Amino acid sequence: PEPKPGDLIEIFRPLYRHWAIYVGDGYVIHLAPPSEIAGAGAASIMSALTDKAIVKKELLYYVAGKDKYQVNNKHDDEYTPLPPSKIVQQAEELVGQEVLYKLTSENCEHFVNELRYGVARSDQVRDAVRAVGIAGVGLAAVGLIGDKVEPELGDLIEISRILYSHWAVYVGNGYVVHLTDPMAVQDSLPVSLESAGGALSTVSVGVVYLWKGKAVVKKSLLREVVGGWKYKVNNKHDDKYPPLSPSEIVRRAEGQVGREKPYSVSVANCEHFVNEMRYGVWHGDQVRLSLSSGVTLTCPGICVGWRG
Repeated sequence: PEPKPGDLIEIFRPLYRHWAIYVGDGYVIHLAPPSEIAGAGAASIMSALTDKAIVKKELLYYVAGKDKYQVNNKHDDEYTPLPPSKIVQQAEELVGQEVLYKLTSENCEHFVNELRYGVARSDQVRDAVRAVGIAGVGLAAVGLIGDKVEPELGDLIEISRILYSHWAVYVGNGYVVHLTDPMAVQDSLPVSLESAGGALSTVSVGVVYLWKGKAVVKKSLLREVVGGWKYKVNNKHDDKYPPLSPSEIVRRAEGQVGREKPYSVSVANCEHFVNEMRYGVWHGDQVRLSLSSGVTLTCPGICVGWRG
């Protein structure tokens, strides 16, 4: 179909897709790294190595060049589009601005989805990681993707800390919602406590407080919750339980922020909380942690939970 104002345009470049937003009279607005030019071929993917991009308004036929393109408002069933006039207005206001660019979290697809839906989202890198095909091979060949998949709205984040895992729900723009100790002065335990003695000391303090039966729901930057620890997207129960829509997961999680909750370390912890948000199912795998020989705890420290 012929594009209408506010439509998303998907342009099929070799090895990847470029995205733009149609604003009328044959023009599109798009996020353009320096080497993003029509007909650049495989070399154009090297634009992903830059950290800056320009918002440009150009004729669609010029941006597409000889590459095929299509109207693809693929998330209309999941998110409510903004009015076309609002989409165009927001896009026009950005023309000429230099903005940060990152292949995995701030690319041209994030840009157009933010304008149409108010949600910055990109499926391109995740699909490349998961798929066995030329896109995944091509991106990996130039070192642009690795094992880590960028989180999307509603994803569950597992943070691997010493002796246990902490869980959170990704709600967008770098933020997560999670359950934590109300008295915590920071969201992440310091990595310097990774020695056995330090870890046991930290965990013991957390358990003493949390056994008082209190936990709070916080919205925090993912990088602050992670600190120096490793993390991954882990929607491990998707095959068992159908996830709620991302917008519903985010709505439910955001609605709990700031609330103090009772908890049970054995039957209602941070993993129960995130599974309730994503699946509507109160479920937690038993995480057994050896603090000393013959002594175990389930999800100690700040990994807490709530029911009801």
